[in-house]
Amino acid sequence: MSESGPQIRNASETPAGGEHSTNTERDVPEGDAGGRISGGRLDPLAAIMARVHRLRPEGRRLMGTNEGVGTSPTLAAIIAESGAGWYALIALSVFAALDEATGYIISALGPDISNSLGVPASVFSMLATQRQIVVGITALQFASIFYKRRQRALIAKQFGFQYGAILIAGSLVTWAPAMSAVVGSTGAGAAVIDAAHRPLIMDMYPPGARLRALSFHSGAGVVGAIVGTALVAVLSGPAGLSWRGTFLVLGSIFLPLSLVGLWLRDPGYGRFDTDRVAALVHVDPHAELVRPDDPSELSFWEAVRRVWLIPTVRRLLVVWGVLGVAVTPLVSYQGFFLEEQFNYTSGERATFYAIALCFSLPALWFVSRHGERAWRRDPERLVRLTAGALAALALGLILAVMPLEGVSLIGFSVVFAAEAVAIATLSLVMLSIVRPRSRPIAAALAAIFFGLVGGEGGSLLLGGIASVYPASVAIGIMAIPALGAAALLRRAAFKLDADLDKVVEEVLEDEAVHSVVQAGGEIPLLACRGIDFSYGQIQVLFGVDLTVREGEMLALLGVNGAGKSTLLKVVSGIGLPSRGSVRFMGSDITYLDAERRVRMGITQIPGGRAVFGPMTVAENLYGFGYSLGRDKRRLEAAVDAAFETFPRLAERRNQHALTLSGGEQQMLGLCKALILEPRLLLIDELSLGLAPLVVDQLLDMVRQINAKGVAVILVEQSVSIALSVVDHAYFMEKGEMRFDGSASDLLERDDLLRAVFLGAAAVGECGS
Repeated sequence: MSESGPQIRNASETPAGGEHSTNTERDVPEGDAGGRISGGRLDPLAAIMARVHRLRPEGRRLMGTNEGVGTSPTLAAIIAESGAGWYALIALSVFAALDEATGYIISALGPDISNSLGVPASVFSMLATQRQIVVGITALQFASIFYKRRQRALIAKQFGFQYGAILIAGSLVTWAPAMSAVVGSTGAGAAVIDAAHRPLIMDMYPPGARLRALSFHSGAGVVGAIVGTALVAVLSGPAGLSWRGTFLVLGSIFLPLSLVGLWLRDPGYGRFDTDRVAALVHVDPHAELVRPDDPSELSFWEAVRRVWLIPTVRRLLVVWGVLGVAVTPLVSYQGFFLEEQFNYTSGERATFYAIALCFSLPALWFVSRHGERAWRRDPERLVRLTAGALAALALGLILAVMPLEGVSLIGFSVVFAAEAVAIATLSLVMLSIVRPRSRPIAAALAAIFFGLVGGEGGSLLLGGIASVYPASVAIGIMAIPALGAAALLRRAAFKLDADLDKVVEEVLEDEAVHSVVQAGGEIPLLACRGIDFSYGQIQVLFGVDLTVREGEMLALLGVNGAGKSTLLKVVSGIGLPSRGSVRFMGSDITYLDAERRVRMGITQIPGGRAVFGPMTVAENLYGFGYSLGRDKRRLEAAVDAAFETFPRLAERRNQHALTLSGGEQQMLGLCKALILEPRLLLIDELSLGLAPLVVDQLLDMVRQINAKGVAVILVEQSVSIALSVVDHAYFMEKGEMRFDGSASDLLERDDLLRAVFLGAAAVGECGS
């Protein structure tokens, strides 16, 4: 489906006769009538895929990358031209400021709260991390809501109101567990910022403004932290308020500020990127990309799995986790370090925070300008720039624990600036390589890895070190995971372009196929395109294409280990490809669960494993009909029809399937097709170990099933058996499709069939 370059099997081995690549050698002539001629058949999807490849560069440009150097308009100019307006960004930024202010207020007052409640520093740090636990627990729940309903803006403003109430409630706490609940409740607001705010910004503003808008949002969080800590310095210093009084005053200030978000509205998904990409092939630019009645629409957990399977996402999540280990516990321990090292009071600690945080603002401004240009020209450059920021963060951690106040201030300033930059740039990359509707999922996963996995892991690590060594040693050691995050991020850049291409290709292909269907064009029943599949590190399928037309019966041939059964697993959903797409009746089912494919009409009969041995024949038949739901009459009629078709099974209805002969077990397996009435039947090794007479009976049954309009893919090692019932055949060798054409043409290919006959002869010699 897309260009992926040369593939390597397991080590440096290449099979005799040539090298593997995704562009497989196939005996298929090219057609000039809008599609590839495959075995004498016109393939309409070939024309669609050719068009997708032609439009991909323009699609990448509309997504905000591959634009070349050019000039970069100001953020104000882009917002004015797009009509997006400043209100949404300002409202979300105010909420981000309140969230960060609340976190830093609690941190700055940490030693005072700890002493008042009578808990040691390590215990209070664990209480403070309840915020991150709540983020991890709730972020994916919010993402689930946002995936099903457009409620991001509604929930964002609802949780924006909580910060003032939290501080007011916190001022009344006298018990450590109650403070843990207060601190943890701020995590729900942080989870909304992760799962809703950043995806909203991606949908509210065009690609050319996104990094700057995200940086503006992150900068607002920095301003909130600065103002919050400055207010703590004033209220606990000259004003002489206790931490309780400070909480009460600041909570009263935060409550009216949260009203700024009352008019927030959700703009929907992808209007500034994927909708415009879709318009390249669709006459209606306002058409929905995901339609409610689409049977292939991913469920939430299928969408989570889809996001997880993106190579760059997995690498970035590791980076988020390691970064969380390095910086999340730092905010809690910084106050104790300053008290221990320099004997700072709460007001002095707050002043130190505010000064150190100020350096984040110019860093964000610099990266938003230069990073935007880097992203437009070459996305990998932005990733490398972020890796450099993480390396600087590691250096900052080392400087931060120096016993000189000025050096320590510089160190913490570098740490805060690098963290702010990394969060903005990583968010842009992470949310650009997934479809718009799945962006809350990607953002929630990042929050879980950063806050829950990394934050909790870092707190445990830091707490263990701090219990034995001074806080300065514990903070300095965090430079090691920061350097690890930088190294991991540089490696993550290598797959970025391919994953950005994948997003564009999926949008173009979905809309192109939908346009053809709407226009009454013919689409194959099943179309596999560019399928790559691996078992762990061992790749077994290389750019495999397969097309099945409505009501067709074809053979899939090849020696053992060629990849035939693996390809059937990909079609039936038992295995998910690392690259490529599977379409059924025009719908993309690449990442649908296997049980949903059964309901759509795909049924597989695995070779030698088609029945449940410990169950009786009747129990097997009723088990096959599980997907029919509560339609008992239909199930009873289907079971009766199966017994009429195979009288031998009726005689053995109460016999365990394990005691049946091989032929009878295959008959029982074929009954699955009679009961489920699929549109596509996948049969793997029907003749395996059976006598010729039994095979003839089974093949006759397959013909009857096919005559009812059911398309059949028959996987066989026996060429003579397979070609006796089909007109069209595919031949696989070493994970590639080597032949696609008529059965008569395949019989003339001695170079291919010799491998089958030699393989069969070898098996016979071994068995003799």
